[in-house]
Amino acid sequence: MNLESLSTDECLARLDESRRELLTIAAGLPDAQFGLRPDAESWSPGMVLEHVAMVEGSVARVLRALRLATLAGKPVPPRNRDGRWHPDGRRIAPDGVTPGGNAHREEIMQSLADTRQSLLGQAAESSAMLENSMVMAHPFFGDLNGLGWLRMAAAHELNHIDQLRRIMATA
Repeated sequence: MNLESLSTDECLARLDESRRELLTIAAGLPDAQFGLRPDAESWSPGMVLEHVAMVEGSVARVLRALRLATLAGKPVPPRNRDGRWHPDGRRIAPDGVTPGGNAHREEIMQSLADTRQSLLGQAAESSAMLENSMVMAHPFFGDLNGLGWLRMAAAHELNHIDQLRRIMATA
């Protein structure tokens, strides 16, 4: 799904829709499957959900940093933008958003709720400047403004909804 042309409002609507879908999938996961890794190289459904929450928390912090930098008229300090890839072409999650796999279901679900609220709060506070904010490098997508980061968050969640469906289909 191409989200590059979505407005802020369309992006927020997409995030709302995908979160409902993600939570429906999560609710249907039996406890035994929640923490079960399909193989040594793959994440469990719980790890996927933990990762989604970690990324959303990170995007909320990025939106805040971009807003503050834009208000101050100063660029954001450069970040590592060298994403790593698996041999099969899948992206490797950067260290700061790699799930540990030790969190309990309730903790992960609460984290999903908390980070979503943080993301929505930062998007609301930044709304007037999302399209015209300073930029920050994403490890895979290069320099993104605030709206670019919000679009990335929407695409990210959709990607992991597909991943959860694949995991469930093979269980």
